Amino acid sequence: FRSEINTSFRLWVSMSAESGEVLSNQFLNSAFKVIIDTPLTLIPSALACLKAIDSNVLNWSPRCEWGPVLHNLCLAHSALRVRSKFARSGFATSCSWTTRHFLDALHYIQEEFAMADKVDPSWGSTGAKGLSWASLRHHITQLVYGSQLLDANDYVTVSSVVDHWFNSTAVKKDYELFKSKYKLPASTSLSPIRISNISQPIQNSNLSNCSEICGPLQISEADALPERKTFDLL
Repeated sequence: FRSEINTSFRLWVSMSAESGEVLSNQFLNSAFKVIIDTPLTLIPSALACLKAIDSNVLNWSPRCEWGPVLHNLCLAHSALRVRSKFARSGFATSCSWTTRHFLDALHYIQEEFAMADKVDPSWGSTGAKGLSWASLRHHITQLVYGSQLLDANDYVTVSSVVDHWFNSTAVKKDYELFKSKYKLPASTSLSPIRISNISQPIQNSNLSNCSEICGPLQISEADALPERKTFDLL
């Protein structure tokens, strides 16, 4: 039977690390393994998040906050991922936020915007309920990024990052990120929204050298790793 196999034959097997499936050791030992994951550096991670957004979702809501919120979600998700790579100096709990968490957060954001777009006479003269930032932050923090945290300080950190990126001020034109001189790009409010409207300002920014985006962090000498300069900044 072996002699009948074409020498150019290749079998490609793909699986998610989160699926819980287990391949046999014999199969793994005879296979050429390739692991693909989203980047753990800020700008590449944010750009990868943008690529994960379905084209139909880009212009899903007509509200002026929609584009800025997409931009902010990409950066917030990436900031948490960057911080998680610093082991105990980043979070006490081992965190492995993936694209699935990003898309879950996007789903809850869509639900909040859908509720804000509804019109009901019982909601006042305009009939509009308005966007609830508190509800949006609650869903993102508790049901997505905070759902796997066991440490109270970790939860406070995640909550602080979410609070920083998702509020009525953070979606306004020229909103400046703390200590970074990076302002919310005006192109995120253009309609229709295009990936380039969000990706180009991020790609051309200095955010890769800005540790403040990951949130305040204090470390001890014992925790210092090769990324010492980054740790000192954090």
